[in-house]
Amino acid sequence: MLRALAKSWREILPSDVRFEIAQSSDYTSELSALEREAVKDARKKRLEEFSAGRHLLKKILSSMRVSYSDLTVNSNGSVKAPSGITCTISHSGGLVFAAAAQKSSFKSIGADMELLNDIDAEDLKNFLPHREYCQIVSDRSKQRAGISFSLRESVGKCFGNIEDRFMNFDEIILDYRNNGAVKILPNSNYMQKNFLRDSGVCFYYDYMVSNGFILTFFCINFH
Repeated sequence: MLRALAKSWREILPSDVRFEIAQSSDYTSELSALEREAVKDARKKRLEEFSAGRHLLKKILSSMRVSYSDLTVNSNGSVKAPSGITCTISHSGGLVFAAAAQKSSFKSIGADMELLNDIDAEDLKNFLPHREYCQIVSDRSKQRAGISFSLRESVGKCFGNIEDRFMNFDEIILDYRNNGAVKILPNSNYMQKNFLRDSGVCFYYDYMVSNGFILTFFCINFH
């Protein structure tokens, strides 16, 4: 399954984004004192996910010939990446996904992986704009609910890498088109100012569903 997921997800990720995916219980690394401090009170599952995520990210950084020390966390939960690198980690359903890229190509990247069966549209009702929620429940599959949750996670991670803030779910609206496309619309002053109206940068985002999992990706770049 991991090979099939990696093959599918490579299709939506830009070529200069490197990524790894693994079972959270299969890849663990020796954490530094500072890394251990970030998960000192975590349960076994969370510790495995954190450790595996760091292992995969360090593997990617090594393949990029990038030096690194402690991969700790910022106050909003994002990874403290090495200088000149933007990265993202996600975990769900016993799997861990990590990706990284040079900041010379991307200002920031964000990715989120979710097990579709874990996401129920009803659980999102109080967090989404009414119009979007109606579009979700009109689709009998779980795919739209997964996209609405996961893509927000990716956008939040992407902006969280460059600004120490959390993104509220209602700061964006996802508009579902009949052809399967999804358009992100700003729904807050912050997003109006920093998201779609900045003509100096461009954005890319996409999603892929494979083997019961969804991966969403969002990036800010300068090309």
